Amino acid sequence: MAKDNSVLLRAESIINKYKNDDSIYYRELVKTYKEYKKSTNNDSIRNELYVSHINDLCNLIIEGKRSNITIILMILVLVIALGLSGYSTYKFIDISNNLNKNIIKVNKANSLIVKFENLDNFNALVLSDVSNYKKLKPLTLNLLNHSVDEKDMHYDVYLVEENSSIDDGMIIPRDTFLYHVESDSIDNGIKYLGNCIEDGNKIRIFSGTIKANEMIDIKLRMWLDSSSKNDYTNKKYRFKIFVDGYTL
Repeated sequence: MAKDNSVLLRAESIINKYKNDDSIYYRELVKTYKEYKKSTNNDSIRNELYVSHINDLCNLIIEGKRSNITIILMILVLVIALGLSGYSTYKFIDISNNLNKNIIKVNKANSLIVKFENLDNFNALVLSDVSNYKKLKPLTLNLLNHSVDEKDMHYDVYLVEENSSIDDGMIIPRDTFLYHVESDSIDNGIKYLGNCIEDGNKIRIFSGTIKANEMIDIKLRMWLDSSSKNDYTNKKYRFKIFVDGYTL
């Protein structure tokens, strides 16, 4: 069976287009492409497996680029601000309008504004270890406590899993991931995602306090633990980032 030149051309195009990609899918594509191109074995079954694997890798890389990150990260900016009197309620349309600006108001006097930076370069499907994680590009959450009445605000950063549409056997195990969160003044250290505190369907990864009219940056790095024994090849893990806040 002759080589499928269309697959080779497709792989070559993606490899050249995304030369700065350091994901496991990209590295596996480069490796498989070279093996298939150099192969002199004409066994039809073997070649079909190569073609199928290359196509799968190409699809995963393209799918990831379309959603800006390889792991299909979905960012949900939902900042629920609560007053001392108890939980505030909002009409859905009010939340939607505020989300368009990444703002939800507690009242006329208090707002927590959230902006995400460096999303295009954030990739949680990169293999790393505790010695080299600083080389990874972080996702930056920029928080601003806009407070007319000078009230400080507590905030919690959560990861919300969205894996219900993925078959159980195709989900990357939670304890495969390590992450590191730091703010301007706090270094939260390196932690396993599998050891985090769960709050309903949310996993709390970081908490802090932001002073009235203060702006802070929170940097999140997340990666696949290179020492993990878990099988993560061709698997997915979907999640949202959720910020919850209330005035003090």
